[in-house]
Amino acid sequence: MFRNVLPKLFLLLIVSLFLASCTSPQPTLTPVGEADSVAGTWRLTSPASAYPVSLSLTPVLAPLAGFFGLDIRGEGPVNSYFTTASFSKGPSIESSATGTGQVSAIGATQRGGTQAAMQAEDLYFSRLAAVNRVELTSADQLRLSYGGPSPGVLVYERQ
Repeated sequence: MFRNVLPKLFLLLIVSLFLASCTSPQPTLTPVGEADSVAGTWRLTSPASAYPVSLSLTPVLAPLAGFFGLDIRGEGPVNSYFTTASFSKGPSIESSATGTGQVSAIGATQRGGTQAAMQAEDLYFSRLAAVNRVELTSADQLRLSYGGPSPGVLVYERQ
């Protein structure tokens, strides 16, 4: 009985090891603890959009000690937008984990566009307003995690 089972178990083990080795490595995420590391101009790469979206981050004074501030400006699918944000410099009782924080209310110009472009912009603005964490996977890739009913990640490439 065991003679028939052992070859099958060995084959199952080999296939499992092969499949485990086929997974792509996950990028190393580095929580951001200072504004200078993310300062600059970025282009949205994910989620994919039919419209170009840019993000420009400039360090500003944060309202609280233990946080860093960012002036955020950019071009959405239709309108220019602007806001500020503050994120924690490091883990503490007051600031939670490094790189966690929030974005203030978003302002934008009032140009009109196609219905599809306006819907894409509304979705982008709602995700940006819900950002609660900033991370770098490399010096040239920025990840902004957002919460809300459908949490996710906005991924940008440095320009």
